[in-house]
Amino acid sequence: MRVRLLDGVVALCVLLLAACEDSGPPMIDAQGSEQVTVSGEVIEKNDQVPVDGGVTMTLQLDDGSHETLLFSSLFTAPPPSPEQLELYQVIAQVELGDRVRAEGKRREDGIALEALTIVKR
Repeated sequence: MRVRLLDGVVALCVLLLAACEDSGPPMIDAQGSEQVTVSGEVIEKNDQVPVDGGVTMTLQLDDGSHETLLFSSLFTAPPPSPEQLELYQVIAQVELGDRVRAEGKRREDGIALEALTIVKR
């Protein structure tokens, strides 16, 4: 009796694993996975870090298209890394009209910033 029960459990596990296989396109990682670099003019900046939010910036690229740059809140547990604090210092200096070069991972809602350089004011 125990052998039959064990065989049934194993068969059920195999069926569940087979049903979980995804034959469609790969899922996009929630944090993004495609590394990108873009350059353009900052046409919009919304810095909510002082009130426990993040930063959203819109770049106009040379071809006229727009990219959204994203930086999350610094009020996190664990605290932000020194690299995140340094990146925010650059973000805080950005003004509308600045030309910047941004690096990060593409997500559905924009590019999660990992590096930012002000190229021209």
